[in-house]
Amino acid sequence: MIATLIIIIFVLLAASAFVVYRRQQKLLAGRAQRELKQRLPRSLFADTQEALDASARSLPEQPAHSYMEQRAAFKARAAAADLSALEDAHRTGDAALYRVVLNEFVERAAKADDKLRALVSYIKGHNELRGSVELAEVYSAVWQETPDRATTATMLHLAAISDDPDTFRKAGEIAGLFWQNGQLPQFTGTELRELIDSQYWAISSDARRSGAGFVLKQRLASLRNELSGEGAPPAQEDGRAVQPDGI
Repeated sequence: MIATLIIIIFVLLAASAFVVYRRQQKLLAGRAQRELKQRLPRSLFADTQEALDASARSLPEQPAHSYMEQRAAFKARAAAADLSALEDAHRTGDAALYRVVLNEFVERAAKADDKLRALVSYIKGHNELRGSVELAEVYSAVWQETPDRATTATMLHLAAISDDPDTFRKAGEIAGLFWQNGQLPQFTGTELRELIDSQYWAISSDARRSGAGFVLKQRLASLRNELSGEGAPPAQEDGRAVQPDGI
């Protein structure tokens, strides 16, 4: 009789633990989706034409037809998957045009994982090239499906070279959320903090000194404390902190 009662209690406890686990998984998935939606306040390439118009206005000495021909040529190269067009666009010194060209590649890469991997690899292999918010968002969505050590580093790096502090903040928060839920067991708390802090310095100095950059620093300080707490993977001592950079 006692043995039967013990078995029943054990089964009930196991069932309760399973229900709690499933509830936590659903809560994580819901929170991650909310974060992702917050990162997509507009359609992915809605401001591409606005960037193009701003670029054209900044180059009054260049005939409009010449500028549009240049842009059309870059678009044709993007359609042909000629990634060297990114370097050529960067050499023009026109940041808005570079972003337009980059987003031509991102739009195509968003539909095919092999193209996304090739694009990311190319940008990572050319240190002078920058990313974009759109590229960071597309890669983050892929990362959330199968996060691991290498893809986490890439996800944070792309968020950093978007030069948008808010995008990097959200990338760090999502990585921390996954870690706290035990979905990044490859990292200790120290390692993830150090990775986030190291990628912070890849953000352009102008972006770090902006108002959004100041908010980012405050949030990173809070995030380090969260990663130091008792989470799923054991946390270690604090790593190198992000220091103010002259603002």
